[in-house]
Amino acid sequence: QRSKALLLAKQSRWADAVTSLREAMRLEPSSSSGTAASRELCFELARCLTERGVQLKVAGAGDIQLFHEAIQVCESFAPAHFQLGVQYSEAGDSVRAKEMYTKAVQLQPGYVEALNNLGVACRALGEVEHAIEALAMALKVNQNCSKTRENMAISFLELGCRHLQKKELKQAGVALKKGLAFNSRNADLYFNLGVLYAEKEKWERAKVNYELATNFDPRHANAHNNLGVVHRRLGNPEAAVKCFEKALEVDSQMNLANKNLGGVYGSMGRMAEAIRLTRTALESNAKDAEAYNNLALLLRDQCDVDACLENLDACLSLEPENRHAGSNRLMSLNYQSERTKEEVFEAHRSWGSRLEQKTSQAFDSWDNAHRGVGVPLKVGYVSPDFYSHSVSYFIHSALRYHDPAFVHVTCYSDVALEDDKTRVFREFVPCWRRICGRPDDEVAQMIYDDGIDILVDLTGHTGNNRLGVFARKPAPVSVTWIGYPHTTGLTRMDYRISDEHADPKDAPGLTTEQLVHLPDCFLCYTPPENAPAVVLRPAQ
Repeated sequence: QRSKALLLAKQSRWADAVTSLREAMRLEPSSSSGTAASRELCFELARCLTERGVQLKVAGAGDIQLFHEAIQVCESFAPAHFQLGVQYSEAGDSVRAKEMYTKAVQLQPGYVEALNNLGVACRALGEVEHAIEALAMALKVNQNCSKTRENMAISFLELGCRHLQKKELKQAGVALKKGLAFNSRNADLYFNLGVLYAEKEKWERAKVNYELATNFDPRHANAHNNLGVVHRRLGNPEAAVKCFEKALEVDSQMNLANKNLGGVYGSMGRMAEAIRLTRTALESNAKDAEAYNNLALLLRDQCDVDACLENLDACLSLEPENRHAGSNRLMSLNYQSERTKEEVFEAHRSWGSRLEQKTSQAFDSWDNAHRGVGVPLKVGYVSPDFYSHSVSYFIHSALRYHDPAFVHVTCYSDVALEDDKTRVFREFVPCWRRICGRPDDEVAQMIYDDGIDILVDLTGHTGNNRLGVFARKPAPVSVTWIGYPHTTGLTRMDYRISDEHADPKDAPGLTTEQLVHLPDCFLCYTPPENAPAVVLRPAQ
């Protein structure tokens, strides 16, 4: 019977082999005595039961009980534990699958398939580090196993994404690059490296990695979209348009690409297309607060202030704490003639009051007064517009002509994409700090640590303002100037610089700040150096 069983096994007639082995074990008294012969019979029976289970599974008639029987006959038969692990994995029971694969590896060290599947099970349980350990052991046995290398790449991808979510950028970079060592064609690894470099504002590196992601996966819609964002940041709207269009070719319902394409069309003056695309995004997702905000700004640029405010109200109903939309609404109120000045002021005051209630004044004492006589006053300017923006032409002379004997200037630049004007301003001032992407509390601490005496806001409620920094009161004196024609609404903003034309002394505007009137005009325009000479009008 035993010889017959072995012959049947060679012919892959596993069911018949199982029957013969069981008969052999019944006929041979030694089979139950724990001798070498009996252990060999038990091993062969476990093998045949396991192979029969695999055979039935391939035929679509799997029987998990066969693997349990194999373990009962010979508990040390590793492949039976492995196959049970496979069954549990396919059933979505990663906990029991992990137990079976672990047992298989304990019984048969160097069991590559079990180690590989153990790594997959650990990853499914969120135990990425344990997954990498198991896969590394598999690669020690067979470093060229393509399946193991692919799983290792995916594990490092997940580890890298986990670090990215926690803003642990250095660790994320290490993990993602290790992943590439195991699969240099994995588009998601390049995509997430692009995300990492974008977080660091290393736009060229981000661009290269997004391009590699689209090269290895031409249908990676997110990579096309993010590449478009980078092109827009780098001042190449035409290339950005192509990327957003490519993302929409892959996924025509991709809201993010619709919004981004609408945004870049708006910046190019293609307003009808921009509005159409943004409305399409809202049709796909009526709860997209950002799309309502974007549509509002496009409509405001078309002078449809009523529709603009309707969309801003829709945005704020979805995200009441959306500071950008809140400021956009306040700015838009200035253009609605039906509103009384008291209504507009009350909206600003109410906004400022809510912000100050949510944002405690982080600093209430400063060491500035102890510097002594003759020490230059430290003045800080905060703006996202230190580039070829309209505000830059009005702050230009102030930065250039501050007397360093009396004033030490620090610029806190929130500029995303610097240009030649930025570089000119850098040369004007002794201290330049980039704050783009940094949270308000971190920027406020930086300003406090710099010992600024007077902190000047150049933005008000225009785009990308940092009023959240001013609400924390990082300097003893806060001033708003140039960028906005109304109050900030903050009681912690001490002064607003104006003149008798903008805010007549006999009819003072409603404001939470104390007005400081400059003589003649509160603005001083500096034309660009490459402006043509003033000449007579053609009619003259």
